[in-house]
Amino acid sequence: MVCSRPTVKLEHTHEVGKRTYDLYSSTRAAWIEEMVDTINLLRQHGAKKKIIQRYIVEHSSLSPTIKDIANLIVKLKKREKGSKAPVELLHEWMREFCEEKPGNVGRVFTDVVDSKAVATCITLQTKHMREMFVKFPEVLSIDVPHGTNASRYKIFSFMAHDVFGKGKYVQHAILQNERSETIRTAIETFKTNNPDWKRVQCVIIDKEYTEMKVLRVSMPQARILVCQFHVIK
Repeated sequence: MVCSRPTVKLEHTHEVGKRTYDLYSSTRAAWIEEMVDTINLLRQHGAKKKIIQRYIVEHSSLSPTIKDIANLIVKLKKREKGSKAPVELLHEWMREFCEEKPGNVGRVFTDVVDSKAVATCITLQTKHMREMFVKFPEVLSIDVPHGTNASRYKIFSFMAHDVFGKGKYVQHAILQNERSETIRTAIETFKTNNPDWKRVQCVIIDKEYTEMKVLRVSMPQARILVCQFHVIK
């Protein structure tokens, strides 16, 4: 039998010093409970990450990065939302989306199914989308991809066409089903948020008859066309 004693090196292979120590995330963001409570209060009142970072540097010995602040805010939001139902979380997220930038609009439509609140239609439109539609309202395409999520919700997207013929999304709607009333909700919400819908001259859709039927009533001034791909197919 041969026994060997392993060689152990006790010397560091990297730079050692206060500067290196201060760069570790566990050091630069060693949060104490009082500081966390203050950060949470600042977050709830709409303070930006850079403002929170400046406050921490000025009132403590910590030197967190913007990423450290972002990670802490995520943890605080998870702790705050831990006991809330999915529909409540969705409504809260929608409020944050609308408040994030003036001009953003969105809404959650719910229905009661088996004594539970179920989101049937969720509409989203950023300020940029609304501005894009004002510039190019004449031709509107409706894109409805299927099988995009495990919950089997349908993405019902409106697209305008710019001067180069490129499609630009101007509203997203997430539908729980493709019944007439659900599709009508998405279209009527679009009309409410975009007064220029009356300038739409043509709407291009896939081969779904339900969409065509609803659009003929909701946008009577527009010509409804089936896209070339589905006609050839």
